[in-house]
Amino acid sequence: MALRFKHRTTPTCAALLLSAIGSTLAILHPAPATAQVALCKCKFATPPWEAFGTKAFCAAKMRPGLTTCEVAFAGFGADPKLVSSVLGRDPAEYQRDVLEVVKAFEQYVAGDKAVGLNTPGFLSKALLVLMRGAYLRGPQDDKEIEQTKLLDSAVQQFLDKYSGQVTDVFLGRSPPFSTKVADAKLQIGRGAVDVEHPAGTITALYIPAE
Repeated sequence: MALRFKHRTTPTCAALLLSAIGSTLAILHPAPATAQVALCKCKFATPPWEAFGTKAFCAAKMRPGLTTCEVAFAGFGADPKLVSSVLGRDPAEYQRDVLEVVKAFEQYVAGDKAVGLNTPGFLSKALLVLMRGAYLRGPQDDKEIEQTKLLDSAVQQFLDKYSGQVTDVFLGRSPPFSTKVADAKLQIGRGAVDVEHPAGTITALYIPAE
């Protein structure tokens, strides 16, 4: 499941859209004066609008210009054409991988096994699925596709190198940190990863901070 919001969307339209698909996982509303807890969040160029996703296992992408927000839940929403052109993968095969990650995440949560959720191996797969659900969204022209390829490569490099450190931060064993991989700037907090890249700004919320 994935949603796209633009700054001119009204709160009523957003709520009706979510009601139509049987969910109240996200809503567009004026930004409050007080600080918000960590959420999949998009803040538009034109105040006071913001879009919020769920408290866990979601990702949001702001496109350059800060007028369009992509909110993806559980990694769903990747455009099959972009799965082929950016990842070079069969879309049906990729969708099976997404479902496997979601099923495993659900099993870990049902069993209250936070350690299982945060093993470096599973965390790498799950974070990649989450972020791809937000940035593999169309339409994208040839230039945007090339930028998305660079973004995806940077995210993969980051996870290959830092998944162990991300695990420690998510479990509260280490403090948050920031780093740079290729053209991507990344900030890792308790249960969340923020990425700044020429292709856009991505927030992935994996688990709620405790």
